[in-house]
Amino acid sequence: MEDRRQFMRLSVLADVVYNRHNSSQEEKLAITRNVSKGGICFIAYEKLDNGELLDLKVFLPEQSVPIEAVGKVCWVREFLITGNEKYCRYDAGVEFININDEDMQKIEKFEFSPIIKK
Repeated sequence: MEDRRQFMRLSVLADVVYNRHNSSQEEKLAITRNVSKGGICFIAYEKLDNGELLDLKVFLPEQSVPIEAVGKVCWVREFLITGNEKYCRYDAGVEFININDEDMQKIEKFEFSPIIKK
């Protein structure tokens, strides 16, 4: 199978706060699986719809201010924790469709910064 990714993915655990675009619903917390200049993959506690727009705040490690973007859900995969439907989670691949240059530079800097292990 051909890998169609345009951007390098960086596996990182970071908090993500999202809300359905232009919605008055409460913000939801999720955690990333990976981040790239093109978007993110995160674990959600609710099912999201393909094509849905999300307002995102991504809290990268060692960054004092979150990256803010609007993203479009490209794919969603359901998975179970312990085989019980009560513990269902969703991997969501989200493409950035609106992100400012400063936040894009933060992602680029983070992607290529050396990781120091203590």
